[in-house]
Amino acid sequence: MSVAVLAAGVSCEEADRRVRGVLSVWPVRAAVVSTRADSLTRLRGAGEAEAFVRGADCLVVVAFGEHAAPARRRAASISREVGLACVLLCDEPGEVEADAEGVFVTLPRSADDRTVAGVLAGLNAAAASLKDAKRRGELLERVNASAGKQLEAMHEEMQAAAILQRELLPQRMPEVQGLNFAAISRASSTLSGDSFDVVQLDDEHVGVLVADASGHGIPAALTLMLVSKLLPMTEVHSSGVRILPPGEALTRLNNAFIDRRGDVHILVTAAYAVINTRTWSVRCAVAGHPAPMVVSEADLSEAVVLDAGGPPLGVVADVNYDQCERELKEGDVLAMITDGFDRALDNLCGHTQLSENDGHVRRASDDALDELPIGSYERALLHHVRAISASARHGNDAVSLEEGVERFAHELTMQTGSLHQGDDITLVALRRVRHQSAADRGVDQAAGGAMKFGRTDRHAA
Repeated sequence: MSVAVLAAGVSCEEADRRVRGVLSVWPVRAAVVSTRADSLTRLRGAGEAEAFVRGADCLVVVAFGEHAAPARRRAASISREVGLACVLLCDEPGEVEADAEGVFVTLPRSADDRTVAGVLAGLNAAAASLKDAKRRGELLERVNASAGKQLEAMHEEMQAAAILQRELLPQRMPEVQGLNFAAISRASSTLSGDSFDVVQLDDEHVGVLVADASGHGIPAALTLMLVSKLLPMTEVHSSGVRILPPGEALTRLNNAFIDRRGDVHILVTAAYAVINTRTWSVRCAVAGHPAPMVVSEADLSEAVVLDAGGPPLGVVADVNYDQCERELKEGDVLAMITDGFDRALDNLCGHTQLSENDGHVRRASDDALDELPIGSYERALLHHVRAISASARHGNDAVSLEEGVERFAHELTMQTGSLHQGDDITLVALRRVRHQSAADRGVDQAAGGAMKFGRTDRHAA
């Protein structure tokens, strides 16, 4: 242990002897004890005293007479500057003072060596703790500053990725004669785990994909980009282009996804539908996803779910996904959603006060329509899809479909906790237009080109 000694109004030798007496009764045995003494009055230059004591473990200042007051001020300044425990011995009997940090104490000249040694040892331990805390604080500040910069960079990257992800969603729905479209997509965080796409495959076919990846953030978003890229919608032959049936498309997608996803094991569900605008048949295949629902304008109390069943993508290779088919009559609405609506629709059930007998849901199969027990989720979805469908009974189809979806989106926004929704929400709705006169079709075509953009919602008619 090294002790720096500064003397004022007393010789350096006398001050050093006093300090050696103190060290002789030091409460903790030190391996090496050394002292170095100098005159405080001699070290008048800027920083000279600080340079002298730097490297010592503690400081003792011995000042008598008229030198005591100025010595106290300098000793306190040196102690704070260098961060040393310091004891000032002066000839004012009975004076004991401590600074706010507790590492500088003034003791009377008459204090015995054991008292001085005990006080100095305690101050030395306190000063060491303060130094350690200061170092930790400085390190924490640097870490926080670095982490803050990294978080800011990550935030900027996430925002850029979110913008890109939104741009990859359909910016404008295809203009298909006899069909109107509307969609909403809301992310629960910066990046969404939902995706949808509407593609005109040829003059007579439209493909609609809705997919949902487990989780949120970059992995889920990139996985959905991979799924969208891998989905085969058409196949080119020498004789022309073949539209792949939804079941075959999901079967191929599942195998390609397993081959290409690498070590990333994110659960992906999807529903894929192909609409033939000549025959007005809707064929649909589902991979662990909420089944699309068709509500008829002729009977708004009944809905048909297009659920052929099938596991999520990437679970089992070489799965043959089945598909089901349904005719889309004039005024019928097809709704395709992600499972984020489960919670949202359950919440909305309490506000709509639906009856247990409020509608019927049936499942479309290859040869029959099977009656399903209607639960709160199906009842709520039926209620709101029915409201969307009913809105088109007045006015032109294009505007009414969009308004119906907007009202649905407004109800979701107004429900409690909508600002902090637990999951991503996506809805794609399409409606077969009723037979119209040429004048009415002109109105619809004008409305059909419009599209509203927002941070989280996309609408098209």
